[in-house]
Amino acid sequence: MNRAIDGLGLRSYDIAIIGGGIYGTCIARDAALRGMSVALIERGDFGQATSHNSLKLIHGGLRYLQHLDVRRVRECIRERNHWLKNAPHLIRPLDVLIPTYGHGTRGRAALWSATQLYNALSVDRNRGLAEEQLVPAARIVSRAECERRIPGIDSKRVTGGCCWTDGQMQNAARVVLECVQDAVQAGADAANYVEATRLLTEDSNVQGVSARDLLSGEQLTIRATLVINASGPWLANVLGADIGPRYHTVIPLARALNVITRALPTQGAVGVESRRSSDAVVGQSKRLYFITPWRGLSIIGTTHLPFDGQPDTYQVMPAEVKAFLDEVNQAYPPAKLTLADVVYCYGGLTPAAGLTGPEIRRARESRIIDHEVEDGVGGLLSVSGVKFTSAREVAEKAIDAAVRKLGKSGLRCVTHKTPLSGAQNYPGRRELRKSIELRLGPGVDSAAVDCLEEYGTRYERVLGMWNGQPDEKSILEARCRYAVREEMARSVSDVVLRRTAMAERGTLTESALQACTTTMAHELGWNDLEASRQKQAVHSRLAELVPDYANAHAQPVGQVAQ
Repeated sequence: MNRAIDGLGLRSYDIAIIGGGIYGTCIARDAALRGMSVALIERGDFGQATSHNSLKLIHGGLRYLQHLDVRRVRECIRERNHWLKNAPHLIRPLDVLIPTYGHGTRGRAALWSATQLYNALSVDRNRGLAEEQLVPAARIVSRAECERRIPGIDSKRVTGGCCWTDGQMQNAARVVLECVQDAVQAGADAANYVEATRLLTEDSNVQGVSARDLLSGEQLTIRATLVINASGPWLANVLGADIGPRYHTVIPLARALNVITRALPTQGAVGVESRRSSDAVVGQSKRLYFITPWRGLSIIGTTHLPFDGQPDTYQVMPAEVKAFLDEVNQAYPPAKLTLADVVYCYGGLTPAAGLTGPEIRRARESRIIDHEVEDGVGGLLSVSGVKFTSAREVAEKAIDAAVRKLGKSGLRCVTHKTPLSGAQNYPGRRELRKSIELRLGPGVDSAAVDCLEEYGTRYERVLGMWNGQPDEKSILEARCRYAVREEMARSVSDVVLRRTAMAERGTLTESALQACTTTMAHELGWNDLEASRQKQAVHSRLAELVPDYANAHAQPVGQVAQ
């Protein structure tokens, strides 16, 4: 997958997409697979902003029953099925449990009724799924089972638990990357580190995008019949001075925070009650924080706080992390979390619906805005997405709208039945692992198998860049080469924060960082000064994302004491 800078200004596209998060990349993939000509640009790295700051869950929608939103429940069930079916190497079923309390909306009787309705709505939940991806029925469990899975919970209040199954992404960044790879393979031109500077407008009709290559400084003119603005928190900024300001009000933003910590003693994913009020339609229960196991760690989230400012000014503040940990400790006292326990922070900006007193009302519906209807500006759609789960479906609706606008009848969506590239000819998890182990040879490291498993059936392409030495460093170097040549990585941060996820797992050592830097310097022709600058950029970014980084730095980069 080449960075298509040279081609972007040489042709006129059906669609130009601004924004390379999960929504923009799903839109590009959908359009390209329908045979449309597509340009995709991203001002940073693909998936580096809100899409990176994810709880890594693909929601099955049971919690929407609290909002009496049966339509959304059905949508989530379908999308969970699509992701589990089409990305089995990256997304797996995950059991979730919340305790039941008393006799209200979170009591056993009420949640038993909810599970019965949910199971009726999800009767087709396993259509087309492999055995290892099957989703069991939602159910009520005993108090003893709840206490076993949430050790130390207040057993005086608990009456049992409600269980259901969501999907969990092993690596959210790789889901985004494979959407880009699929789009490019289908004919799209894509480039990261290209910033849209203004929309090209003539007679109230958008005809393309003026952009700048942030790596070379080159100015680009990208012509397109239709522009789709999928720039997430920067949506209003991209729209420009004429219509952008009103969308700062129409789509306000909230600060969303998740943290990765040392592993807590909970079993599976569990919800614990916070002090914050829920915004549910039914009942006035407390908002839940979810503690989710992930690769020997726990991901905890999500807290939503008000935000008022420009998206570029947002950063994770240690004080808000500390306040969040205090709330988690109050909700689940056995956690006893401190800043030193935080391996990594996910902080991002998401659409909000407004404020209710001090509480954020989270936006629950993605929006597709036709600016010809809303603002009298033709040739322009904007997409504001709220959930990773719904990105594929919203992309389908956006490209359906584009097909109508462009008069390209008959171009139907195929993404619901098209596996991601790493799931093409997927043999199943067990067989894939066997293949990787055989390819690596005797003395294989299980950590290396885990990493290569994320590439699905593309793992052979990674090992095609391997020197054959059976050690962790050699495989890491192969992954770095693959990231540069096949995944458009252009900085060491791209590799350690997203292509390999070493930073968020707390496994990035100084020697691994050096190996990445040396390999990329060779691939991209960096001199010693640029290589040093790249390493320092990683340290600076981790100092923002790991609250106790200064104290932890004597240990592996980004890792904290256990």
